[in-house]
Amino acid sequence: MAFNRATSPEPTPSPDELTARMVAIGMNFAGKAAADADIERTLLYASALGMDDGDLRVLAVLTTWLGVHHGHVNADQLVRLVGAHRSERVRAYWAAIATWLRKDRRFVRLAAAYEGPVIGLLPTGTAFQISRRGADERFTASKLRVPTGTLRDRREDVLSPEKAREN
Repeated sequence: MAFNRATSPEPTPSPDELTARMVAIGMNFAGKAAADADIERTLLYASALGMDDGDLRVLAVLTTWLGVHHGHVNADQLVRLVGAHRSERVRAYWAAIATWLRKDRRFVRLAAAYEGPVIGLLPTGTAFQISRRGADERFTASKLRVPTGTLRDRREDVLSPEKAREN
């Protein structure tokens, strides 16, 4: 019988523990890196912090991290974790990521994680901000509407793959 990782949700880590996990996988936050951080669970919890709790700073760094490091993600594990997550907003974020990273076929199944209507990233004013500044190109034609500039894309917010391996 083949080994499968457990996909049942573990308790949400404390803010300090989540920060340590994010630092461990190469996100530039002030904190000490955790030992042996599970990449996929860290990504899921970071997306929940951004989408459900409104921490756009974490969501911006997470999105930039995915643009740089998506090749190092165990997509099968991430698809299982996202599919089991209770939050529609989190699943909508990952469906939008699947649309953005559609050239990486490993993520295509994430698009099915959310089949509801298009949602706005901001609790209020998404349509106004998009009419003013335009839509973030990374999320065009996806299930998530994001105004340009809301999720900054700064490469210095994440470690390069080479530096992350040293970490």
